[in-house]
Amino acid sequence: MTTRPPRWTCLALCAALSLVACAAPTGYERASLWNDGYGWSDKALGDGEHSITVRGNSLTSTERAADLALLRAAHLALEHDCARFVLVDQEALLRKQDQFDNAAVVRGGGTLVVPVQRRTTKEPVALLLIRLLPDDAPSTPGEVDAHALVAELEAALA
Repeated sequence: MTTRPPRWTCLALCAALSLVACAAPTGYERASLWNDGYGWSDKALGDGEHSITVRGNSLTSTERAADLALLRAAHLALEHDCARFVLVDQEALLRKQDQFDNAAVVRGGGTLVVPVQRRTTKEPVALLLIRLLPDDAPSTPGEVDAHALVAELEAALA
């Protein structure tokens, strides 16, 4: 006969896993609901221009967020078969974010998540606007070599 752990044990394990996931700076990953929107996102704007946004958690420095945005720009260029790109505009900032620490309360066979404490964190946001340069495009001042940047940043961010 197999015994199941009590429901509170499962809830405690889930809470512990979510704390462990939040105990590290944001990595190179696409922003999604599964990671609370932390990571990168990009959007094609037309004429070879793309916007890239990186949202980091409170353990992420603004420099790391900027490096993650540059790494995404290099990967994006390579995904579009372009070995070079140009930075059109860039910005890195800290955004104040209100968050709530929650507790799970089991009552009457159901689980209720109750906000316990409100706290304000500062989360870095890095924004880039890039223009991809096709291989046949002439050399442009300030162009970035995507292959070299990937090699440099992947080692630095590991």
